[in-house]
Amino acid sequence: MKAFIVDMFYSRIQGRDAITAAGRLENGETFGFVDYRIEAVLYVRKSDEFEVRRHLPNSYFVLTPSNQSTMDGEAVISLRAPNLFELRNINKLLLEQGVRTYEGDLDFGTRYRIANGIKLTVDIEGEALPSKHVDKLFINPTLTPAEGDFPLKVLSLDIETDHAASKILGFSFVSWTLGGKSLEEVHIHGESRRDDPAYLTAHKSEKDLLNAFQMRLLAIDPDIVTGWNVIDFDLFVLEKLATKYNLPFTLGRTKETSRYKKGQFFGKSRLIMQGRQVLDALTLARHTLFNFDDLRLGTVAKALLGRGKTLLVEEWQDAAAVILEAFESDRPAFAEYVLEDARLVKDILDIQKLIELTTARSQLTSLPLERAWGSIAAFEALYIAQLNKRNIVAPTLGVDLKFEGSGTGGLVLNPKVGLHSHVLIFDFKSLYPSVMRTFNIDPLSYVHGHLLKSKNKLDELILAPGAIAFDREPGILPKLLDEFTARREEAKKQGDSLGSYTYKIIMNSFYGVLATDACRFADMKLSDAITGFGQFLLVEMQTYFENLGLRVLYGDTDSLFVQVDDLQGSTGEEAWTYGQNLCSKANQYLAERIETDYRLESKMELEFEKYFRYCFLPPDRQGDSGRAKNYAGLNISGGKEKLVITGLEAVRSDWTPFARSLQRELLDRLFHEATPESMVSYIRTRLKDMFRGACDEELIYRKRIRRPLDSYIKTTPPHIKAARLLPRPVRVVRYLMTDNGPEPIGFVKSKIQYDHYLEKQIRPIVENLAPYAGFEAEDALDRTSGLKFSGTLS
Repeated sequence: MKAFIVDMFYSRIQGRDAITAAGRLENGETFGFVDYRIEAVLYVRKSDEFEVRRHLPNSYFVLTPSNQSTMDGEAVISLRAPNLFELRNINKLLLEQGVRTYEGDLDFGTRYRIANGIKLTVDIEGEALPSKHVDKLFINPTLTPAEGDFPLKVLSLDIETDHAASKILGFSFVSWTLGGKSLEEVHIHGESRRDDPAYLTAHKSEKDLLNAFQMRLLAIDPDIVTGWNVIDFDLFVLEKLATKYNLPFTLGRTKETSRYKKGQFFGKSRLIMQGRQVLDALTLARHTLFNFDDLRLGTVAKALLGRGKTLLVEEWQDAAAVILEAFESDRPAFAEYVLEDARLVKDILDIQKLIELTTARSQLTSLPLERAWGSIAAFEALYIAQLNKRNIVAPTLGVDLKFEGSGTGGLVLNPKVGLHSHVLIFDFKSLYPSVMRTFNIDPLSYVHGHLLKSKNKLDELILAPGAIAFDREPGILPKLLDEFTARREEAKKQGDSLGSYTYKIIMNSFYGVLATDACRFADMKLSDAITGFGQFLLVEMQTYFENLGLRVLYGDTDSLFVQVDDLQGSTGEEAWTYGQNLCSKANQYLAERIETDYRLESKMELEFEKYFRYCFLPPDRQGDSGRAKNYAGLNISGGKEKLVITGLEAVRSDWTPFARSLQRELLDRLFHEATPESMVSYIRTRLKDMFRGACDEELIYRKRIRRPLDSYIKTTPPHIKAARLLPRPVRVVRYLMTDNGPEPIGFVKSKIQYDHYLEKQIRPIVENLAPYAGFEAEDALDRTSGLKFSGTLS
């Protein structure tokens, strides 16, 4: 029978180590299994056997021969301890004595999945026993890898409390099976009323309400529990209240009490609910392709769904007081509010397919759902599994790790400032993964390459820039990337955007993983080799285009902006045909160059990405050179045009809406060859509107506060001054500049200082653009000298 493992964890049952798991069967039933057939084992080098025995004279362990080796080819022996606790102590003692260990820090779940060659979907065989917590329980089952979709059940919850979070007023549940309909319910503290909606249940005491929470969650029996900041607030508060009333807090599929574990960083806390997975929707929302002004539920919901919370509460207001007022005086409004919060979470997860994405990523990496987005954990799980297939053991974290230097980045070619026509944009498809695939960049091939280089076997090496050596024998990482690339292309052909995106993000994460010492396989030489080849390829293609007589206007890491004068008078379709043909020839040249110079098959693919009828590369503030990662263009594709803006003020949240819309309109007019007179007239009209107070809503600054207000001592930025005028701390402050300085929205008492916006927001944009639009900036700006007094432009 096919099964999806929702949760797997180490257990100590009647003095025995065990792996315990729970999940959902393909028929919708729940299941669990207990497997006692596990070993507490790590590895040490055979050459260290004497040292191991010397440093561990009183420990109970067994050393046995092994046919495995380290990455650099040293033979190892296995060290078996009676249990996981003893193994952890042995590993610690050996590392303290300078004895290298291998796989001494792997958690039992990861070790179990690797040893059995399984991920999250399995075929499970064995005798099923009855159980109090699941429909079917297996002891020491046979597990084999499988594929398939499962009707996982999800529960979105929300609680509302008093100001101090010491009392619970009510909670809501929205539960659904992926792809199915949802069920909704609200429970509150209070007496029942005849006019209560069908979804509302009242409970006479807070203790009854807390009991109802546990009973209903167990009855719904979700695989995944979610909510907005659900771990650090909702479930954390519920655990404290359960303790206060001496109530059980057993929310999982075992008899173990669920428990909160505080994380070192925001979003890293856990609520251990054995047999289920708790996924915080706030954390998942970080993995969408959107940038939000802040990560409050209302803000994200407005951006993605077009609707927000049902009670309007400014961030500086006491939200708890507003909610308590609704609870006491408007029960229908309160009930709808708490229910809508849980609904919003469900709809955000649905519209962005975040549960499906998380599940797909877990399936790919074999990591549990709650760890699915960890790039380092994903890389290590995949890589160690492949090492073990080659009878190679992985180093314990910190062992054999040499991590020095700061690393090199991508190459940036200085932009050629100005307004340009007929610009083709070329991008290397998945640059760094393609570099790794082409040049065999891989931790194992790097270790072998270092050994071969020391023996002067240069014919067997691939030398990266900086003389970093790699073995020619195919490595693990390139083969993984080849497989993922093929699967991604197949997913794209099948219209499976979810699958395509899953492969894309994990492939792109591998470079960053190799550049951080939190990964046991990281080495700065590896990341330098990747970026070094990236720089080489960018320069190679720049030279290729320039040798054809074309002008390279700008380049950044994986992209090149190439101006083609021969396209003057061409249609958009003709420009696209030219660009595709040019791209094809460039790829052919690159493949021949890599074959000639490196004796390798090129996996690099340059793509023709965009055709800009006009492209604007702005100067920096000093006017000395261009601004990297800042450009705008009129993209022509399929007979349609689109204004593309990257990095400029028009797409920066720290500039006002007024300035952003002004720049966007000026760029649009510039690209459509508007006369200088019409542009000056437009600017003057906008200024006139601003000075007469018609655009005040567009002048609001919005800035995020990243540190406590009292930490700003030496300097006090305007947004901090504004925030200090609010009655409560906020994460994002909205304010206007007035005659008395910055004043927050809701507390503006002074006149708006329009001159500030003219000089700090409008002038930089106009001066930046004017020389390329054919007018003098002062013609548009200086004539406003009498405006602040007369209210007119002349």
